[in-house]
Amino acid sequence: MGNLSATRMATEGLRLIRREPAFIGVLTAAYVAVWLAAGIGGLAIFGPTIAQLGTTPPGSAAEVLSMMGAFAGLFALMIPVFAILQTMLGCAIFRAILRPDDKGLFYFKLGGDEWRMFLATLVLVGLLFGFVLVIGGGGVAAFLSGGEALAGPVIFLGTLLGLVGMTYAGVRLSLALPMTFVERRVRVLSAWPLTRGLFWPLFGGYLLAWLIGIGVGMALEIVSAVVSGGASLTTLMAQGGAPLALSTLTPALVAGTVVSVIGTALQTVLTSAPSASAYGQLAGEARSVADTFA
Repeated sequence: MGNLSATRMATEGLRLIRREPAFIGVLTAAYVAVWLAAGIGGLAIFGPTIAQLGTTPPGSAAEVLSMMGAFAGLFALMIPVFAILQTMLGCAIFRAILRPDDKGLFYFKLGGDEWRMFLATLVLVGLLFGFVLVIGGGGVAAFLSGGEALAGPVIFLGTLLGLVGMTYAGVRLSLALPMTFVERRVRVLSAWPLTRGLFWPLFGGYLLAWLIGIGVGMALEIVSAVVSGGASLTTLMAQGGAPLALSTLTPALVAGTVVSVIGTALQTVLTSAPSASAYGQLAGEARSVADTFA
């Protein structure tokens, strides 16, 4: 189980975009709708309070807490929406690649696959976060035992080892989500033996897909800037707060924002497809070997 094409991995998203244009259109439309609803709705609900941060001097502790509460409310509104959206998008992409006959509503569903994917994601993030805590704890212990003289080298080496270790563990466990999707049960640690000896092909495939995604995103950001005349909701928020952003919502600004979000949606496809492709290649090879010796 060692034949893996990094190029095929990296270009799986491009093939999916070409093969399933209707699915990509629906996926992009869903992304745009949620982004606009969350962004404009969040500004309308919490914008006036958030805008006070840049227009009024610091007040009492109660006022500061009130403004911080507005930020918390905005994130509390957006995080669950985007978590559900990302889970559904991830499963739809996996479904289009690994179960192409299970079309449903343009591959979109909300059922057992999505809940298992959500749980597997939580477990995976928890494992990687725990890994960071272990590395960080080791660095703190070394720092405390070595004193200030070793602070610089310890911090540098700890950061470097943490990045290298996180990258290695993330790549080795990267097939946990497609494995969970295909086997219809939460599988995280089982991805580790599956990727034994395949770190570099996987890493190369993910890196190439990331570079392709960055290129597509940058191209669409340029288009977005041209369409909107260089303005963006983020820039307007930074300059004048929510009231300015809401009062200057022109068709050109909305169109530019839509183009930018389309870039984000396409990047999601381009960076989510490689793991499904890799698992499909490895699982297909395993089935082929099993059939040979059956």
